[in-house]
Amino acid sequence: MDDRALYNDNYPTCIETYATIRVSSAQHDCAALQARLQLSDATCRISPRAGSPRAVWGLSSEAHVRSRDTRRHIDWLLDRIEPATSALLELREEGATADIFCYFVSVGHGGPMLSPQQMTRLAALDLTVGWDVYCSEGEVDDPSWSKTPETHL
Repeated sequence: MDDRALYNDNYPTCIETYATIRVSSAQHDCAALQARLQLSDATCRISPRAGSPRAVWGLSSEAHVRSRDTRRHIDWLLDRIEPATSALLELREEGATADIFCYFVSVGHGGPMLSPQQMTRLAALDLTVGWDVYCSEGEVDDPSWSKTPETHL
């Protein structure tokens, strides 16, 4: 059974969500990460770290997926990155780190979920998932609520 049929794009306890896959490496520059992962709409920057700058490559669902169900955003990322599975796993073997990080603004009770199919796909890519969860006193579709843009790269 395809779990996507169970997704709720109007997730009742979410005001806004998106997901970003991040690949970080001290051994590779941005050009090398982009050449290996080959996703033209990804971004990359050099993150200064005390004594060890890192290239941080990322692809976000924010401008591409219109859903308040984080599972839809994660699926979009997995659909994009899975063709580059070999390259991603090779980068990991060469010292890069990779994860999916999600932004989630909650209202009420309940929170984001993963489907069993997603957990299988994530495990095949050796990816962890984290959430940056914000609690709002507003209501879903409240026009007075606006998010402060966060950069998760």
